[in-house]
Amino acid sequence: MSIQHNLDELERLIHRPVSSRPDWLKHAREDAEELLWLAHRAGNDQDFDRLAELDEDAAVLIERIERRMDSGA
Repeated sequence: MSIQHNLDELERLIHRPVSSRPDWLKHAREDAEELLWLAHRAGNDQDFDRLAELDEDAAVLIERIERRMDSGA
């Protein structure tokens, strides 16, 4: 598994089409976009420790988004 596995998954998740967009999803997408931007900067700076940390943060965000999508909240 690459160091950016969760970041790649997060990017795919926030671009997944949804039939209706609940209010919370807009905020989740904004959080995800910020995290992805920070990861991009860390990658450019070759700060691999920070990139790994952000990848872990992405895993947590993915879980939270998927849980809310699955619950229909």
